[in-house]
Formats: sequence, C-alpha cells, structure tokens
Amino acid sequence: MKKRVRIINRKSLEKAMSLYAKAKSNRISLNNAMEEQLMMVRNNYTDRISEYDEECDTLSTDIIDYARENRDTIFPKGIKHLELTDGIIGYKQGRHSLALQEGHSWASALTALQDDKSAKAYLRTKYEIDKARLLADRDKPKVAQIIDRIGLQVVNPEQFYIDVKVES
Repeated sequence: MKKRVRIINRKSLEKAMSLYAKAKSNRISLNNAMEEQLMMVRNNYTDRISEYDEECDTLSTDIIDYARENRDTIFPKGIKHLELTDGIIGYKQGRHSLALQEGHSWASALTALQDDKSAKAYLRTKYEIDKARLLADRDKPKVAQIIDRIGLQVVNPEQFYIDVKVES
C-alpha cells in the first residue's frame, strides 16, 4: 500500500504530489462515507436509547422517593443498603465538601479569609507567566529587555506544509 517515489527532479516531485493528493482525497472520501454510516446507525438507536433513559429516570425517581419515605423500615439500625433480586439500593457517605451557610456567598467568604491573618494559609495564590501578553508586547523595547533578561526569546519556527488542491 505504501508508495514510495524517488524524487530527483521537478517531474518526480509532481508525481509524488499527485500520488499524495490522490491518497488524501481517497482518505477524505472514505472518512465521509464512514461518518455517514455512523450517523445512520446512531439515528437508528437514538430514539430507543432516549426512551430507556426516560424510563430509567422515572423509575430511579420512584425508587429514591420510596427509599426516602420508608428509610427507617428498609434501612433499620444503621444498615445503609438493601440487597434486592436485581440489584442493591442504599445510601453511602459522599465526599466532604464545603457549602455556603444561608446569607453568605463565596465572595464574602473570600473577603473574610483575606481579612483574617490566621486564615491566610487557606488562600491560594498562583503565579504564572502571561505568555500571551509578553508576545503581544514583544516589540516594545522595555518588554524586549525583560524577555531577554529573564532568559526567554521570541521564536517563530518555519514549518513545512503540503496543501492539496481538492476537487469537489
């Protein structure tokens, strides 16, 4: 399948580019055909999958409601799960998280932490180089000196490309 062309002159370069363009075009066509077929398969199953999702959502809600209403009966004396014929239902401890008390916001909590000298250890400060800004201002003499002084340089490497003319 791999075709090699020994490129020694313009004519052999044209031949290699022609083969490359044809291979690229064939790949695009094959990929489009595959995507078309995948879309057809997805469309065939989407409605049925949605129906099952809705059914699972409804049944899950019903099971949760029943478990909440009858928690003391079906989970007595600290038992946290119930084994059924087709599965297990139960409660498990989630991960610890922080939640706001009524009347508070994350902004007010942040301000309070900033004002409390003994709580500063619970604040994060992240320093990082603003590369986009340095690049944007690279032509300013002062910024050019800073870039050089801190051991950076602005580079713009040349990259080879092959651009295929695709016929529709």
